[in-house]
Amino acid sequence: MDKNILDLPTNVLDTLWFADGPHANYVESNLNKNLFGLSIHTTTSKEPSLIYTKLPIKIAPINLINQDLGYYPTYERLSAEQRYLYLRWLNDRMIAVSDGFIYLYYYGLERHLYFGNAESAILEIFNLCLNHKITLDYYALNAILASSIIMNKRERLLYLFKDKDRFKKFNITNFYIVCKNEILPYLAPRDLLALSLRVKLKTPKVDEKVLIKSIAYTLEKKFSMSKLPLDIFNFNSFPREPICLAANTSLNLHQYNLELAAPLKSDDFCNLARDILYESFEFAVNL
Repeated sequence: MDKNILDLPTNVLDTLWFADGPHANYVESNLNKNLFGLSIHTTTSKEPSLIYTKLPIKIAPINLINQDLGYYPTYERLSAEQRYLYLRWLNDRMIAVSDGFIYLYYYGLERHLYFGNAESAILEIFNLCLNHKITLDYYALNAILASSIIMNKRERLLYLFKDKDRFKKFNITNFYIVCKNEILPYLAPRDLLALSLRVKLKTPKVDEKVLIKSIAYTLEKKFSMSKLPLDIFNFNSFPREPICLAANTSLNLHQYNLELAAPLKSDDFCNLARDILYESFEFAVNL
């Protein structure tokens, strides 16, 4: 096995897929699950990030790491130089890199959410989003949510929803709100703060902790609790939108044209969230 692979950190090795060698861990898999009443029956196809340890690897200048890999890259189709750069980046993910390398690793993490080391994959996804938030934001949040529900890991979502520092790394999506309504039917002050741009409200330059306390105070006045109850809304009346369950098309989840409620396309929802935030921001600024 190439030294570049052997030198990878353990947390990265644990979230890669190998076709051969001592770390071989890949087999084709099937899904027979449900998501919000939708039956999902699919056979996966070949994993794009699958590593073949006998493919050639050739040292290349690090400045080439920003080269475009094209749409939907695979490890097998990379050149020997690109494989070296990919493994080099996996060893130090602080290096600025093209989106193609990021997605190549991320595809494998999505597969782990269903068929491998899901907990390690979630940690890696969070770590990736620290440095590549714009690239992965929408896909990553939806993938964690969808896989947790499809694989009946609601306790995972319960833990993540209550961990105030986890999901703040993401822009909140309609799917997030729908899942919150299923698991914990309320939006916390931090959730509402994250929605400010989505409801076209600029966040004032005030300490985040002060803003969150102000939102909690406003919610307490309006609802006698420091959270926004979601049961005051009729989700069936909201506009609908298609949901992307995974960026990794080899999971074959893209064949399901799932449409769910889109609260952020509802005037009633957005106006209430905006009113709460506006009042809270005014209070925070005038403290």
